[in-house]
Amino acid sequence: MNSSRTFQTRRSFLLKAAGTAGAAAVGPPTLLNALGSAFSKSTSRPPGLAQLIEVDFAQKDPADSSLYGRYLNFCGNGEQFTEQDFQLYQKQFGRLKLVRIWGTSYIDYAAQVAEEALMVPRTNLHPSISGSPKQAFAAERMHQAESFIDLWGLVHGTVTEDECVTVAEQYLGAIKAKYPFVTHIEPFNELTAKGLDLPPGMTVEEAYYKGFRVAYRAAKELNRKNSYAKPILVGGPACMGSQYVRGYLKNFITCYANDPDPSKGLDFLSMHYYIDGERDRMMAFRRDTEVILTAYHLPAVPLVVSEVGWKEKGAKPYNGNPMDALRWATGSLAHTYQIAEQNVTPIPWVYPRKEDRYSMVAPATDAPALLPRGNAFKLAQMLKKNHARSSIAVDNTGNGIYSVATFDESGVAILLFNYDATGESPKTVAIKLLHTDNLAEQTGRVTEYLLDQSHGNYFADKDAWQMKPIDSGEKPLRALEHKIVSLKGNAAYMLLISFA
Repeated sequence: MNSSRTFQTRRSFLLKAAGTAGAAAVGPPTLLNALGSAFSKSTSRPPGLAQLIEVDFAQKDPADSSLYGRYLNFCGNGEQFTEQDFQLYQKQFGRLKLVRIWGTSYIDYAAQVAEEALMVPRTNLHPSISGSPKQAFAAERMHQAESFIDLWGLVHGTVTEDECVTVAEQYLGAIKAKYPFVTHIEPFNELTAKGLDLPPGMTVEEAYYKGFRVAYRAAKELNRKNSYAKPILVGGPACMGSQYVRGYLKNFITCYANDPDPSKGLDFLSMHYYIDGERDRMMAFRRDTEVILTAYHLPAVPLVVSEVGWKEKGAKPYNGNPMDALRWATGSLAHTYQIAEQNVTPIPWVYPRKEDRYSMVAPATDAPALLPRGNAFKLAQMLKKNHARSSIAVDNTGNGIYSVATFDESGVAILLFNYDATGESPKTVAIKLLHTDNLAEQTGRVTEYLLDQSHGNYFADKDAWQMKPIDSGEKPLRALEHKIVSLKGNAAYMLLISFA
């Protein structure tokens, strides 16, 4: 089965331009691969001078690499979205590439705004779906909010794998028939031993793999019978970051490697990661996965962080502090960058209006206002399809100037942000555009946007939350080849050039 359709695309030949040709890859590149591969290493600057950011349009990346807000993890822990929430996303961010959804209770809304869905299935099928499977096990034995697999019975031998596959095939088949945009399945979410009463000597990873086999077999059979345009892909183990560091992912891969079934398969590997300043974890995720797959002579598979959240200590976007809100916004952008540069696909956890969550993008009231994090995603939505090679100026902790330079036949979009996890250090940036003769036009309408303490910041002025241009006008590209931009701590800036 080809598992590359959503989570990977052709590796950018910008890797060669960046001097990384021949570097070992952990897995197939993701749709966001262009983000990481198109960036060169950090540049340095003499003390007291502006930080130089070079953008080179000499190369194209043909990948569809729309970023950030097109990957959203909509909901969890039983909380439900409303139609108003999905309308907000559709209006502010357009059609999303991929969402992660739980069960089917809000699947109709998700289908309106997303091209594809990664689902954590549950047995509470939408009433409009016929053929709801009859579960042959008690509710108290169902772990992780009504899994569609009788994992308790499976690990204790009260039901067979074949019996579970029959139920799973009926369940997944009913969903796919009604909602063909459901393309990816994680059988369980952050599975623990709670409620499973595991037999002596069995680990939770071994239990997970038993359930995984059921889901994979059912999906494979459905794909064979129906020849879906978008087949069902199955991955896991969707483990918590705390589980990952204790070896959960490694142990899951070991279970898969030791499975003698020649028809086994694994379409993607996933984990969850709520960052708290540890920039190195994504590098470890990629490196550790590469090592264990290589050790077992297994092929590379796409890597996914199916829940991503940013929760820097001491920063709360809902406490009314404009600077904390900005740190949240640029922290999210920086975190997404750090994951994508490791060839890993991030799916940010986003609640629209829950003010007790660290991942919200809109206030609980005052619709259709966006908070700074929502405006950061809004800026990212302006990025174009192709990526130019762009330098960054980031230290080992992840603080500094990030740049994303994109272009297509309609124009150019360059996003800069000054991430400072602990302070508010201002930076002066000198943008240098190289090989602009490769662009479709040499004159365009230039529009500049700024997100900082006084621009687009709901907490600074609730009536001025909307992103508005700080400058706009027709200009030749040569006038922009050496541009100076001043960025306060955790500010973001967009340079948009639209061709006629």
